[in-house]
Formats: sequence, structure tokens, C-alpha cells
Amino acid sequence: MVLTAAAHAVQTRVADVIYTYRDAVPQRGFRLGDECFVPVEGLSSFGWSVSERGDLVDIKAEGNRLTLPSRYFGGQQCVPLRRALDQIGAGSSWLTTTDTLEVYAPLRELRVRNNRLSANSAVAIKPSVALLTNPTRVIVDLAGARITRRTDQAVDGNVRVSQWKPNTVRLVLELDRGLPEMPRTAIEPSNDVEIDLSPTRQEPPRIRISNEDEPLSPQDVQDINSTLPPRSGQLPLTVDLEGPTATLLSIRLPGVTSPQFRKPDPSVLEVTLSKVQMSLPSDFQLATEAVTSVSTRLSGEDTVVVFQLARPMGAEVWADPTGVQIQLLRPNVGNGRLAGKVVVVDPGHGGHDGGAKSGGVREKDLNLIMGKLISAELAAQGATVIMTRKTDVFLSLSARAAIANKNKADFFISTHINSTGGAAKTSGTITFHHKGQKTSRLLAECIQREIAKVNQIPNLGVWSDGRIYQSGFAVLRATKMPGVLLELGFINHPRDRARMITADFQHSVAAAVVKGLRVFLGDAETNE
Repeated sequence: MVLTAAAHAVQTRVADVIYTYRDAVPQRGFRLGDECFVPVEGLSSFGWSVSERGDLVDIKAEGNRLTLPSRYFGGQQCVPLRRALDQIGAGSSWLTTTDTLEVYAPLRELRVRNNRLSANSAVAIKPSVALLTNPTRVIVDLAGARITRRTDQAVDGNVRVSQWKPNTVRLVLELDRGLPEMPRTAIEPSNDVEIDLSPTRQEPPRIRISNEDEPLSPQDVQDINSTLPPRSGQLPLTVDLEGPTATLLSIRLPGVTSPQFRKPDPSVLEVTLSKVQMSLPSDFQLATEAVTSVSTRLSGEDTVVVFQLARPMGAEVWADPTGVQIQLLRPNVGNGRLAGKVVVVDPGHGGHDGGAKSGGVREKDLNLIMGKLISAELAAQGATVIMTRKTDVFLSLSARAAIANKNKADFFISTHINSTGGAAKTSGTITFHHKGQKTSRLLAECIQREIAKVNQIPNLGVWSDGRIYQSGFAVLRATKMPGVLLELGFINHPRDRARMITADFQHSVAAAVVKGLRVFLGDAETNE
């Protein structure tokens, strides 16, 4: 029995599952040969419903009903995912050199006739539509979809079809005249997609919503350069799109490339325009509630545009043939108050997993101290706090995430102490967010800024967890709410360690973490 168990442990590896268009939070699984076993409790993240009957699991997935045997991995009841996918008509493949299983929807049919698009698949796909100008094109992305040899394709000659990403099919429609009426709301995922792209408008749109990621042709560059507007005078800044979750701004300067931007404060955005010297009237106001004021300043040959935001927001800045586009993203924060929010605080490591150790100090102990102080500060301000551990006990990474998900937490905060191993040269605090999650990144920016005010060790900034692991940190990718992982200092750096074990550091940083969360919510001023 011992030898059999050892052989099984060697063959089984932890794996990630990216399910069609639901790729924001990969699901954890276990790879055994070419099969991938997924915990029963994780199937809900795919939109599946399950019920257990002993060792059998009844599943309703993508309109199909199936029954599968289960096995236990790491103490969790799991089902063979690839076996289930074969039964519902989905496809899957292991990404080369990784233990990541990518699930996709094979397209049965893809047709574009007379500007009407239809697509059919066994598994739901998520469509999105966008416009580009100069020249005018309509971009349709079918997220989660893949073209196979069995796909029945019939498209008009003005349509280009490509497998843009492994799980995204892209269609580009070249339009000679007129524009389609763009959908005002997101198109819901479906097995049967029908989109009418018939031209209805004659004037080109003033907005550009997405990027086709294609380089400009030489003719494009020549056309742009021949019509470049002056690079001095009043800045042509306008609001092009206002919605409940996003605001799109445009600076109409064709030919401007590679705009630089930074956020010195979660509520301040600075955009630098290279080789542009323009200004705005001192009383200039944008017609949007997202921005309270805008100003400009010269920096050598460049102009820096400073936006004072109404609250902390995410930001994306890019250039296209029409100029510079700035998208401001508002987080969904409910009533914007910390009181009443559910926050899960996760002191890392514990029990037999002591984490890093140096100078007689153990990471698991510092994590628990910080977790308790943060929890007390949150509770004092009206939040409902759930700690994943309050004592020196071990919890698996999946168990920590499950606590947050089952309690439908609003936020997840995990406390850790860093280490480089051996003699440390690196010093400072880092706040991590899960890669690709814009709301979590904004939360990390707000918290890191407040910590840096009080910790008295270097500020190493906000990092994506994709810089450390390709799939990110398990507790961040598996939780379904905005979350951060705090690396409060380096335990093997003498200065960091000496500072972190002081009561002043522990109490001031705990208060700063909560202040950062309140700033994110709009429940506190950054200069409060």
C-alpha cells in the first residue's frame, strides 16, 4: 500500500483549468496522465450544477445531464473533467510544457451572409462587437470558441476569420459605407449566436472601443502623416462614451503613438503625450462625473495631462489612428461603505507549514499577528470579518479560497512575509493582485499606497502574481471576489525583520491596510 500510494503521488500533479471564456479565475484540478480531475465544489465556476450520490456525481452541464464516478485527491472529491467534456461536446487540450488544461467550444457552424453573423457550438461562447476607423472595420470576437476541421464555414468575401487566440475566434468585416448599430449592452453567452451587422449609419463613429492588434500599413501611416493636426494650441479632449462602469475619453491627435501614463495616486491619472505642447483653459471641465478636474503641464517637449478622478478607478490608455484613448473603469463597490462588507482575512501558512524563517522569526507567526490586527481594525469600522485561521493550524490553499467563496465575501486579504533565501539584498513591501483582474489591481494600488506611508521600509509597488507563477497565486486565482496578497517585508533582510517585529509597524500597517480598502471603496479620502 505504501508503494502504491507513493507511485500515485508521483503521477499526480496540481493543474489549472481555463474554461472557455471563463478565464478570469482558473479552476484548480489534478492531472493524472492526460485526465484532469476537478473538485466537485469547483464545477459551479463553470456554470455547472452537481449533486452527489456516494461515489457517483450527477452533473447538469451546458444543457446535458451526465453521471460520473468520483475519486479523491488531496482529500477532495473529484470527477474526471475530460471525460465529462467529451460527453457534452466540448474540446480540451493541455497547454504545451504546462499543467494547464484549456477547455474550448468547437464551432459546429460559422456563417456571415449579408452582414448577418451566426455561430453554433455545443458549449456556450461569449460574443463581443467593436468598431475601428481609418479604415472602418467591425471586429467580432467569439470568446471560448475554436475553429476545427469539422466547422462548417460560409462567409462573405469582405470577412476575415482567424483563430486570434487559442480560445477566441475573431472576425473582421471591412465596410465600404455605413456602420452597424452597435449593441448597447453586452451580448449574453450562448450556444447559438445571432448578430445583425447591417449598416444603418453614414457618419463614422467618434469612439474606438477595442484594438485589432494589427500594425498600420504603409498607406495608413502615409495618410495619417499627411493630415496631422498642429502639435500646439488647445488640447482636443472630449468624452466619447459614458456608462455605469466605464468612461471613454479621447484626445483627437492622429499620429500620436505610445502615450505613457502613471497613477501617482489611485485617484490621479497622468498621461504624457510625446512631442506635443498643448494646454487647456484653467476652468476647463469635462462633461463627466468621473473626472473632477483636468490640467496640463509641459515637461520638455512633452505635455502631461493630469486627471483628478472622482474616486479611485482603474485606467487603460492606448493609441489608435484617431489619437489617444483613455478608459476609466469604476469598481462595483455597492454602497461604497466598509460597514457591512464581508472581508475574509487569510494569515498565510500555519501548523506544519511554517513558511519562511530567519533570525528566530517565523513567517507563520507574523502572518497571524498581522491577520488578527487587520481583522480587529476592520471589525471596529463595521465590517464583518472572517479569518481563515485564528490559531497555529494548517489549511490547504483550496480550503482558504473555499472559505471566502462559500461566505460570498466582498474582499479577500492574505498576509505573508517575503524571503529570498540566504542573505537578503532585497528589502521592501509588495502588494500582489491576480493577473488580468483590473478591480483587484486597483484595490492593490490603494492598499500599497497607504502601507508605504507608514511602514518605513522600501515601497516595491504593486505586482501581478503572474510575475511569480504563470498561473498566479492559488488563493488569488481561486477566489471570486477582489483580493490581494500582502508581502509585508523580507524576513531574511535584517532591517525589514527588525522593523516588522515592532508593535508600531504591526499596528500602523494593519490600520493602513484598512485605510487602503476604505479609499478603494470611496469611504475615505487619500489625504485623510
